[in-house]
Amino acid sequence: MKRSTYDSMAHERGPRPPGLARWWLLGTLLAAAGLVACGGGGRDDEGGASPPGDQPLSVGPASLAGDWLSRLCTPAGTTRSLKLRLRVVQAGDNAIAYSQTFVRYDSSDCSGTGTADARSTSLGTVTFSRSDATTQAAANWGLWVLPNGVQSGAIWGKKGRDSALCIGATDRAFSSLNTLSAVSAWMDLSDASCHDRL
Repeated sequence: MKRSTYDSMAHERGPRPPGLARWWLLGTLLAAAGLVACGGGGRDDEGGASPPGDQPLSVGPASLAGDWLSRLCTPAGTTRSLKLRLRVVQAGDNAIAYSQTFVRYDSSDCSGTGTADARSTSLGTVTFSRSDATTQAAANWGLWVLPNGVQSGAIWGKKGRDSALCIGATDRAFSSLNTLSAVSAWMDLSDASCHDRL
Protein backbone atom coordinates (compact mmCIF):
# COMPACT_ATOMS: atom_id res chain seq x y z
CA MET A 1 0.00 0.00 0.00
CA LYS A 2 1.30 3.46 -0.86
CA ARG A 3 2.23 5.64 2.08
CA SER A 4 -0.16 8.38 0.85
CA THR A 5 -3.08 5.90 0.77
CA TYR A 6 -2.15 4.65 4.24
CA ASP A 7 -1.94 8.23 5.57
CA SER A 8 -5.34 9.18 4.08
CA MET A 9 -6.95 6.03 5.56
CA ALA A 10 -5.44 6.76 8.95
CA HIS A 11 -6.56 10.40 8.72
CA GLU A 12 -10.18 9.42 7.83
CA ARG A 13 -10.38 7.17 10.89
CA GLY A 14 -9.22 9.96 13.15
CA PRO A 15 -6.01 10.46 15.13
CA ARG A 16 -4.39 7.43 16.77
CA PRO A 17 -1.63 7.20 19.29
CA PRO A 18 1.79 6.79 17.66
CA GLY A 19 2.31 3.21 16.42
CA LEU A 20 -1.35 2.19 16.85
CA ALA A 21 -2.14 2.98 13.21
CA ARG A 22 0.48 0.42 12.10
CA TRP A 23 -1.08 -2.26 14.35
CA TRP A 24 -4.54 -1.44 12.99
CA LEU A 25 -3.25 -1.84 9.41
CA LEU A 26 -1.49 -5.12 10.27
CA GLY A 27 -4.69 -6.46 11.87
CA THR A 28 -6.72 -5.50 8.79
CA LEU A 29 -4.25 -7.25 6.47
CA LEU A 30 -4.24 -10.41 8.64
CA ALA A 31 -8.04 -10.51 8.64
CA ALA A 32 -8.10 -10.18 4.83
CA ALA A 33 -5.51 -12.94 4.48
CA GLY A 34 -7.61 -15.15 6.74
CA LEU A 35 -10.69 -14.64 4.55
CA VAL A 36 -8.73 -15.53 1.44
CA ALA A 37 -7.23 -18.64 3.09
CA CYS A 38 -10.64 -19.97 4.17
CA GLY A 39 -12.34 -19.33 0.86
CA GLY A 40 -13.61 -15.82 1.56
CA GLY A 41 -17.17 -16.86 2.22
CA GLY A 42 -17.82 -18.12 -1.34
CA ARG A 43 -20.29 -20.87 -2.29
CA ASP A 44 -19.64 -24.36 -0.92
CA ASP A 45 -19.49 -25.91 -4.36
CA GLU A 46 -16.76 -23.56 -5.61
CA GLY A 47 -14.08 -25.69 -4.03
CA GLY A 48 -13.73 -23.81 -0.76
CA ALA A 49 -15.14 -26.55 1.45
CA SER A 50 -13.67 -30.01 1.86
CA PRO A 51 -15.25 -33.19 3.16
CA PRO A 52 -14.66 -33.87 6.89
CA GLY A 53 -11.09 -34.82 7.70
CA ASP A 54 -9.87 -33.66 4.29
CA GLN A 55 -11.05 -36.94 2.74
CA PRO A 56 -11.29 -37.12 -1.06
CA LEU A 57 -14.78 -36.63 -2.47
CA SER A 58 -16.61 -39.91 -3.02
CA VAL A 59 -16.75 -41.55 -6.45
CA GLY A 60 -18.64 -44.42 -8.07
CA PRO A 61 -22.31 -45.33 -8.51
CA ALA A 62 -23.16 -45.55 -4.80
CA SER A 63 -22.02 -41.94 -4.28
CA LEU A 64 -24.27 -40.74 -7.13
CA ALA A 65 -27.47 -42.57 -6.16
CA GLY A 66 -30.37 -40.41 -4.97
CA ASP A 67 -32.38 -37.41 -6.11
CA TRP A 68 -30.72 -34.32 -7.59
CA LEU A 69 -32.38 -30.98 -8.42
CA SER A 70 -31.11 -28.92 -11.35
CA ARG A 71 -29.75 -25.44 -10.65
CA LEU A 72 -31.16 -24.22 -13.96
CA CYS A 73 -34.58 -22.58 -13.59
CA THR A 74 -36.69 -22.34 -16.75
CA PRO A 75 -39.46 -19.70 -16.73
CA ALA A 76 -42.76 -20.96 -18.17
CA GLY A 77 -44.75 -17.74 -18.31
CA THR A 78 -44.98 -14.90 -15.81
CA THR A 79 -46.16 -16.97 -12.85
CA ARG A 80 -44.69 -20.41 -13.48
CA SER A 81 -41.26 -22.00 -13.79
CA LEU A 82 -39.67 -25.41 -13.64
CA LYS A 83 -36.53 -27.37 -12.84
CA LEU A 84 -35.52 -30.94 -13.59
CA ARG A 85 -35.14 -33.53 -10.86
CA LEU A 86 -32.90 -36.50 -11.61
CA ARG A 87 -33.43 -39.81 -9.84
CA VAL A 88 -30.27 -41.94 -9.92
CA VAL A 89 -30.19 -45.60 -8.90
CA GLN A 90 -27.19 -47.90 -8.75
CA ALA A 91 -27.52 -50.56 -11.45
CA GLY A 92 -24.37 -52.60 -10.79
CA ASP A 93 -20.86 -52.25 -9.39
CA ASN A 94 -19.92 -49.63 -12.00
CA ALA A 95 -23.27 -48.50 -13.41
CA ILE A 96 -26.24 -46.26 -12.73
CA ALA A 97 -29.65 -45.82 -14.34
CA TYR A 98 -31.39 -42.47 -14.18
CA SER A 99 -34.59 -40.68 -15.05
CA GLN A 100 -35.89 -37.12 -15.02
CA THR A 101 -39.04 -35.48 -13.69
CA PHE A 102 -40.18 -31.88 -13.95
CA VAL A 103 -40.58 -29.94 -10.70
CA ARG A 104 -43.08 -27.10 -11.20
CA TYR A 105 -43.13 -23.82 -9.26
CA ASP A 106 -45.87 -21.18 -8.90
CA SER A 107 -43.33 -18.39 -9.47
CA SER A 108 -41.30 -17.14 -12.41
CA ASP A 109 -37.94 -17.80 -10.68
CA CYS A 110 -38.36 -21.27 -9.07
CA SER A 111 -38.78 -19.74 -5.63
CA GLY A 112 -41.05 -21.40 -3.10
CA THR A 113 -41.88 -25.08 -2.89
CA GLY A 114 -42.03 -27.02 -6.13
CA THR A 115 -44.30 -29.91 -7.00
CA ALA A 116 -42.80 -32.89 -8.85
CA ASP A 117 -44.70 -34.47 -11.72
CA ALA A 118 -45.88 -38.02 -11.07
CA ARG A 119 -44.41 -39.35 -14.32
CA SER A 120 -40.73 -39.59 -15.16
CA THR A 121 -38.70 -40.19 -18.31
CA SER A 122 -35.81 -42.64 -18.46
CA LEU A 123 -32.51 -41.12 -19.57
CA GLY A 124 -30.73 -44.46 -19.88
CA THR A 125 -27.72 -45.94 -18.11
CA VAL A 126 -24.11 -44.95 -17.55
CA THR A 127 -21.39 -47.56 -17.03
CA PHE A 128 -18.32 -45.96 -15.50
CA SER A 129 -14.86 -47.05 -16.63
CA ARG A 130 -12.75 -44.92 -14.29
CA SER A 131 -12.93 -42.38 -11.47
CA ASP A 132 -10.59 -39.92 -9.79
CA ALA A 133 -10.94 -37.61 -6.79
CA THR A 134 -9.20 -35.13 -4.53
CA THR A 135 -10.57 -33.21 -1.56
CA GLN A 136 -11.78 -30.52 -3.98
CA ALA A 137 -13.15 -32.38 -7.03
CA ALA A 138 -14.25 -35.81 -8.24
CA ALA A 139 -14.99 -37.23 -11.67
CA ASN A 140 -16.52 -40.44 -13.00
CA TRP A 141 -16.00 -41.18 -16.71
CA GLY A 142 -18.28 -43.63 -18.48
CA LEU A 143 -20.40 -44.71 -21.41
CA TRP A 144 -23.92 -43.29 -21.51
CA VAL A 145 -26.45 -45.46 -23.35
CA LEU A 146 -29.75 -43.68 -24.02
CA PRO A 147 -33.02 -45.65 -24.10
CA ASN A 148 -32.98 -45.51 -27.93
CA GLY A 149 -29.51 -47.12 -28.05
CA VAL A 150 -27.53 -43.96 -28.90
CA GLN A 151 -24.20 -43.91 -27.05
CA SER A 152 -22.04 -41.06 -25.80
CA GLY A 153 -19.24 -40.41 -23.38
CA ALA A 154 -20.46 -39.05 -20.04
CA ILE A 155 -18.75 -37.32 -17.14
CA TRP A 156 -20.37 -37.10 -13.72
CA GLY A 157 -18.36 -34.76 -11.52
CA LYS A 158 -18.55 -33.21 -8.07
CA LYS A 159 -16.82 -30.05 -6.95
CA GLY A 160 -16.07 -28.85 -3.44
CA ARG A 161 -18.55 -31.13 -1.71
CA ASP A 162 -20.42 -34.37 -2.26
CA SER A 163 -23.81 -32.67 -2.48
CA ALA A 164 -23.22 -30.89 -5.81
CA LEU A 165 -23.19 -32.86 -9.08
CA CYS A 166 -22.32 -31.68 -12.61
CA ILE A 167 -23.09 -33.84 -15.64
CA GLY A 168 -21.66 -33.50 -19.12
CA ALA A 169 -21.78 -35.44 -22.38
CA THR A 170 -18.70 -35.67 -24.55
CA ASP A 171 -17.14 -37.87 -27.19
CA ARG A 172 -16.35 -41.41 -26.10
CA ALA A 173 -12.61 -40.66 -25.92
CA PHE A 174 -13.23 -37.73 -23.50
CA SER A 175 -10.88 -35.68 -25.69
CA SER A 176 -11.06 -32.37 -23.87
CA LEU A 177 -12.13 -33.65 -20.42
CA ASN A 178 -9.86 -36.63 -19.86
CA THR A 179 -8.22 -35.46 -16.60
CA LEU A 180 -9.59 -34.47 -13.21
CA SER A 181 -8.10 -30.97 -13.55
CA ALA A 182 -9.85 -30.49 -16.93
CA VAL A 183 -13.17 -31.67 -15.47
CA SER A 184 -12.69 -29.39 -12.47
CA ALA A 185 -12.11 -26.38 -14.73
CA TRP A 186 -15.20 -27.29 -16.81
CA MET A 187 -17.33 -27.51 -13.64
CA ASP A 188 -16.22 -23.98 -12.71
CA LEU A 189 -17.87 -22.73 -15.93
CA SER A 190 -20.94 -24.95 -16.15
CA ASP A 191 -23.28 -24.12 -13.28
CA ALA A 192 -26.28 -24.73 -15.56
CA SER A 193 -25.15 -28.38 -15.88
CA CYS A 194 -25.06 -28.83 -12.11
CA HIS A 195 -27.54 -30.26 -9.62
CA ASP A 196 -27.89 -30.20 -5.84
CA ARG A 197 -28.69 -33.30 -3.79
CA LEU A 198 -32.18 -33.37 -2.32
